[in-house]
Amino acid sequence: MTTFFRLCVACFGVAGFSVAAEPVEVSLDEAGARVRAFGRGGIPDTRGHLHQPFLPAAGIKASLLFFVLHDCPKANALAPEMARLAALAAERGMASYVVYAEPDLDVAVAATHAQEYAIKVPALLDTGVRLAAAVGARTTPEAALVVADGTVVYRGAINDRITDDGVMRAEARRHFVREAIEAVAAGRPVETPVTRAIGCHIPEPPPRHGFEALLPPPAVSDEALPLPENVTFSEHIAPVLHKRCAACHRPGEVAPFSLLSYADAKKRSQQIAEVTSSREMPPWHVGEATPPVLWERRLSGREVALLDQWHRTGAVEGDPARTPPVPVFPEGWQLDSPNMEVVMPEPFTVPAEGRDIYRTFVLPLGLKDDVWVRAVELRPSAPTVVHHILVFVDSTGRAAAKDAQTPEPGYPGADSRDLKFIAAWGPGSGALTLPDDLAWNFPQGSNLVLQTHFHPSGKAEAEATRVAIHHADGPPLLRHRIIQMPPLFSMLEGLEIPPGVKDHTVRDSFVLPIDVEAFRVGAHAHFLGRRMSLMAVLPDGTRQTLLEVPQWNFAWQDQYAYRERRRLPAGTRLEAEVVWDNSADNPDNPFSPPVAVRWGEQSEEEMGSLMLAVALPDDAALESLNGALAAHIADTLVVSAVLNKPVDKSIRRALPAIPEMLKRHDQNGDGTLDEKERLPFRSLLQLTGIPRRLLDSSP
Repeated sequence: MTTFFRLCVACFGVAGFSVAAEPVEVSLDEAGARVRAFGRGGIPDTRGHLHQPFLPAAGIKASLLFFVLHDCPKANALAPEMARLAALAAERGMASYVVYAEPDLDVAVAATHAQEYAIKVPALLDTGVRLAAAVGARTTPEAALVVADGTVVYRGAINDRITDDGVMRAEARRHFVREAIEAVAAGRPVETPVTRAIGCHIPEPPPRHGFEALLPPPAVSDEALPLPENVTFSEHIAPVLHKRCAACHRPGEVAPFSLLSYADAKKRSQQIAEVTSSREMPPWHVGEATPPVLWERRLSGREVALLDQWHRTGAVEGDPARTPPVPVFPEGWQLDSPNMEVVMPEPFTVPAEGRDIYRTFVLPLGLKDDVWVRAVELRPSAPTVVHHILVFVDSTGRAAAKDAQTPEPGYPGADSRDLKFIAAWGPGSGALTLPDDLAWNFPQGSNLVLQTHFHPSGKAEAEATRVAIHHADGPPLLRHRIIQMPPLFSMLEGLEIPPGVKDHTVRDSFVLPIDVEAFRVGAHAHFLGRRMSLMAVLPDGTRQTLLEVPQWNFAWQDQYAYRERRRLPAGTRLEAEVVWDNSADNPDNPFSPPVAVRWGEQSEEEMGSLMLAVALPDDAALESLNGALAAHIADTLVVSAVLNKPVDKSIRRALPAIPEMLKRHDQNGDGTLDEKERLPFRSLLQLTGIPRRLLDSSP
């Protein structure tokens, strides 16, 4: 870029505009206000051309503005839809613009972003956030449709793919901008002129007079500790951000922007205050009844108040000399040098948009001997498209054979039969580790298998995950396994959630045959998941909460390691409960109106389970637990058969022999199994080895 072009952008950048008439502020809950054109040429785009979006050329009916931040993942994910809407607007005689509403954005960064996300319309640099203020935009992605006389006829969300919880539905139910375009083209009023946009907050504009007005501090509840009179970044905010946020909000990590420096934090101060006050961030969804866990991300009340007061009093830096050093994070792998590093043999291309993708990849390990492994680290090359990865070991060679049958990298689906589950990874996860007295066994000649769940991000991404493997010193002192309830993510329940039901509930219980020590717990469901709990009822009747998730969020699926192991004696009854909400009141529901939802791998289908990792003293104890869990799976299948649930497509797909077995044991031909018919059916199930194979491949 030439020096002249940089000077032009500086001269005409929005922060330096003079305006023929001050734009009218539009309130958040109304449309219909009129905006006026900016003077002295207009607003620059990434190529140095000037535009007047509120003063359209002759014959142009309206201007459509999409407000974005280059590092807002929600806006990026909707880039393909913005392109389609811009094409529709052009067909209807309207002009479209993408507006980067962010102070201090370098034109080169914006130009690169526009190229990566295939932005074909003018990409405007609203570095003074004046266009956004003029129409009342506060969030990205947000759209405004302004007709030729300057009237804002629509402002708000592009569609309803982003729910109130910030979760991306697979498909939109309402297309607000599309409806507004068609209404204006037909000369009709816009039916819904204002909607609420969900996403990233647009930063506040730079001060016009070189200083910031100080606001009175917010009221502090009696329970809160006293706050400093003058909250500054250097003394009060940097320590909080470094401790609570920097692990993800730093260059090269999964969060969309960095919060390491004062400049980074200042332009996000409003968003930081709002998302921490609402407890949306840091993401933490464990209820108070859950036992203490490691690496808790929950902010204290005082920390939340500090962040709020800092924003409300002008986001002052303070004395830079008093800013603590930026925390030092390990370069590359988080743990010490790995014993092995493997990478997907070739990258897999995730398209810009479309349905979720489940793909299984095989990574040869070349092991000439059995090895014990204490930790596994995963580094996706395109973390923005990876929702989660399940890690397995395959000693049968079947996964590699399936991979060889497809010309593309890996093979479709998430079938885990005959695979040995190791661990689950999600964005923000650290190294997948076991306690010092436990280890995973990787047999000689085995392969590593990654089952990856992809979310398209708005642009095509090439993903090739790298894996570091850290060996243990030797065989483990103890054994371990995961108890999943209900088994196989409720697949054997014949799961079907009727439309309109707010609290569809599946419960499961299992009695421990031996003493165990629980060391980690987790949960899994999709969009309709609402709440989950796992309880332990000890032999003396005492009830203990092992996990409470009062408000499930599909976007954040953590595993929680207890600070201290929970001893559960033989005879303890584990009680699991998973609740789904398939009503129109569920903002995350991908269907409007709601439809019946059955078990399946896609995000708009459903599943759900709780997982408890337990340590055991020896192989005999492990085999005793495995036998009891396999019997529990057999019992679940029997109950499904009795209730005529094997017709569910998920069970037919996973267990093709079950329908024929059921028919053979249904001696009276009534389509189900009575008490007399159950026992031989269960015995045959056990003899086939199906329950044990399902157990061995289950997370």
